[in-house]
Amino acid sequence: MPTRPEQMRAAASGDGQQVLELLQQQLALYGRLRELAGEQRRSAAGGDASGLLSVLSARQAIVDRLTALEARLGPLRRDWPDIHRGLAPSLRQRADQMVGEVDRLLREIIESDRQDGDMLTARRVRTERALAALGAGQRVNSAYGSAPAPPSRYLDQTDEAP
Repeated sequence: MPTRPEQMRAAASGDGQQVLELLQQQLALYGRLRELAGEQRRSAAGGDASGLLSVLSARQAIVDRLTALEARLGPLRRDWPDIHRGLAPSLRQRADQMVGEVDRLLREIIESDRQDGDMLTARRVRTERALAALGAGQRVNSAYGSAPAPPSRYLDQTDEAP
């Protein structure tokens, strides 16, 4: 009959394999999210609104998949110290690498999104200023256009016969 430590190691090993598979899926999804962040940057910089909306839609689909994956990882995270200890050294190292890579990708994505937000905010401010200047110019032009022409100081007699 297996002892409690042996049962824990066996459970940790099975859970460990599951965690590694889920981490691999998570890593792939974050990698795709990072690629989409680059596409988002190009669309935003180029003023491609439809391309930007398409990228944002694709990103949302990835986030939805990550949320579902997180629901599966959550219970295993609670037991992570035991699962981690139960992994073979090479698998433990691989798990640590994947967790580190996910963290790195997430930081890159967050920074890229922050920069994109700054770029879009600056563009919005420039557009608002240009529209305000255009509106002021139109008001000036309409003010000139609505004033009656001043009377002529000269009498035009070119049509009169001598």
